[in-house]
Amino acid sequence: MSVEAIVSFLLVSMVATATPGPAVLYVLSAGISGGLRGYGPGALGILCADLLYFALSMAGLGTFVLASYHLFLAIKWAGAVYLVWLGLRLWWVALARGGPSLQSSPAASRSRWLSGGFMVHAANPKALLYFGSIVPQFLRPEKPLLPQIATLGLLHLLTALTVLLSYGLFAAQVRAYARNPWFARSLYGVSGSMLIAAGAGLASLRKSAQ
Repeated sequence: MSVEAIVSFLLVSMVATATPGPAVLYVLSAGISGGLRGYGPGALGILCADLLYFALSMAGLGTFVLASYHLFLAIKWAGAVYLVWLGLRLWWVALARGGPSLQSSPAASRSRWLSGGFMVHAANPKALLYFGSIVPQFLRPEKPLLPQIATLGLLHLLTALTVLLSYGLFAAQVRAYARNPWFARSLYGVSGSMLIAAGAGLASLRKSAQ
């Protein structure tokens, strides 16, 4: 692959990852309510979903998923409901008597943020569309495809990891100022609202908009 193609793909990948959406809001929420133990596993879960969609797209299954109306709806609504449930759960913690504990709250579970990141991103059909329509434009059919696919996949994962960790680190810095129950409660409320907003955005995604 040429240097120009690699640079162009990196720019496209960075814009696609940095644009606020369910994945970004999820990492921000994880950083606010869980700190490093939240946004780190959350970002890793999102990258695992990227790997899954990359494999599906390269195998040609991505076209089938996007073409199937019922499957599209099932994926979309599963992700939307899960995001809203996570948001309401954080609101429940925020409104609990005595205020939330940033150190002991189950919202900060590493395994929960990891699995949540995977589910949220895997349930976003836009991720599949990205790998199924954008990535192939950078492939040169006259050359071996496997090395090109591996290169683009690695570049995307590195770019996405950098962007998501940057968002998470920013959110964790905000969390670091939580020194009293009122502020901690507010952080959980904001975090929950982000997830609910991400769920609403995913629910409003229309197949025709793809």
